This record gives sequence, structure tokens and C-alpha cells, in this order.
Amino acid sequence: MKNGQLIILTITLLMSCNSDESNENFYQLKEKFHGKYEVISSNSLEPVDLNMDGISSTNLLNENPEILNAGLELRISEDNGNLFEEAWPVEYISMPRGEEFDSTSYHSTYTILYAMHMNGLLCQFDDNFKSINLLGDLQKNSTNKLVSIESITIEEVEIIKVVTIRELYTMNGWITSKIESRYRRFTIIT
Repeated sequence: MKNGQLIILTITLLMSCNSDESNENFYQLKEKFHGKYEVISSNSLEPVDLNMDGISSTNLLNENPEILNAGLELRISEDNGNLFEEAWPVEYISMPRGEEFDSTSYHSTYTILYAMHMNGLLCQFDDNFKSINLLGDLQKNSTNKLVSIESITIEEVEIIKVVTIRELYTMNGWITSKIESRYRRFTIIT
């Protein structure tokens, strides 16, 4: 009987140690990453003309001031259901009544409007806390211009780099471009 009690005591101690370690990891993760992040840079791999001024640039913050409203939110949860959300301005094209949309080039009669689109997925951190892996697939629909999230890297304290593939509306119509954006945490409140 004493052996049985010893085994139960040992299992209980091991479980409580794992629980304490899990709580410690949760609080460390929350302190280090939980919060909202603002965009500090966003560059496309190839030059694009988003503001229709005839000049292409890789600096998307210069090409589209709406991108300054982009952001990330990381919610660290005690039950390991961490959430990664990215907000990005998505283009909507408005045309005069009766005009047919030409997806291959911009026309001066078009009006470009923007609405923030949220992409949220459960996530987990790698063992070294150098990158974030998304769990699940992006929601695909006609309004979501995010094709894929290629990588999420933690570069330094409170700076996260996100590499995406997005559809962008340019002077040449819709194109697909690789974009590298950096975000800095500005609040721990979500």
C-alpha cells in the first residue's frame, strides 16, 4: 500500500511542477508579447504604384497612407489558444454607373476606397521564441486580399516582422506582391 501512495504522491508532484512551469511560460509569454502592435515599415519586393501618381516605390507607407492604420494584435491565452490578428487596408474600387471594371489597369474615373480587413488565426511560438507559427488556414473570400502569410519573425524586443503575399491594386490593375512589414508593440492592452 505504501508503494501505491508513493506513486500517487510522485505523480501529483510531477503534475504540479508541470502546471507551475506552464503558468510560468504563460506569464512570460504574456509579458513579452501580449498587446497591440503598430506598423513601422512596410515594403514590397518590387516597386508598385498604389497612389496612382505614376511613380513606383517599394515603400508602401509612401504609396498608401492607409497602411499606417495597419496593425497586429497578439492575445496570449492561459489555455494555449494564442491568437494572432493582422489588420490591413483592403482596396474597394468604385466606378461611375454603367462603366465596366477593367482589372488590368487603373482609370481616372475609378474611386479607390479602403476598409480594414482582419485576419485572425490561432498561433504558437517556436521553442526559441524567434518565430510564430499559425495554426489553420486563412479565410479565403473575395474581400480578403491576403494570399498567404509566409513568415512571422520576432526580430528584437517588441518588433515583429511579417512577410505576406497580397493582392494590391496598382496603376497596372491588380497584382500579387510579396510584402515585408515590421510592427512595434505600443500597448499591452487588447
